Amino acid sequence: MPPCRLIFLAAALCFGSIVNAVADDQPASLTTNELAAVLGVHWWSLRLPDTAKPGSGIGIQWINADGSAVAGCSGAMTNSGITAGTVAKIFCKDDAGIPTVTVTTPAGDWTISFPAISMTGAALGGLPTGSAANGGDILLKLVHRAADGSLTVAPGNHLNPGDIGLRVTIRPPAN
Repeated sequence: MPPCRLIFLAAALCFGSIVNAVADDQPASLTTNELAAVLGVHWWSLRLPDTAKPGSGIGIQWINADGSAVAGCSGAMTNSGITAGTVAKIFCKDDAGIPTVTVTTPAGDWTISFPAISMTGAALGGLPTGSAANGGDILLKLVHRAADGSLTVAPGNHLNPGDIGLRVTIRPPAN
């Protein structure tokens, strides 16, 4: 038998053994959340309420614990194709310490980075990856340790003093 056929036969037998071992011992696929965790992506879905008017927008904003906006750290997507019932997916990825957010809708995509925000050294909290979000929800919290070394992640849409959060809003159409 020619050497190339022997190599092919050996590779085929080895690959078949690996496939069978995976099929017998482990699941053959990853869930969406498992894949997101491996890639370091946080994601949520947002359904615009039935009261949303054509031209409504989706806003992304980093806020302080008192609810005020972090200067220069917000953006909005407005598109006439975003209407009541539209489902948007919001993705946030740590890109070398800088959060990058992508919003996808049937009407188009929008990506924005926030270089003034650092995810380095922060503990994360907020809505679990894959959750359904509502306007006003804090999707992601960047929580820093207190001077005494303690770490407390506030529940729900609350932030501790010194923490910041990524909030999603539903913006009314411009008049």
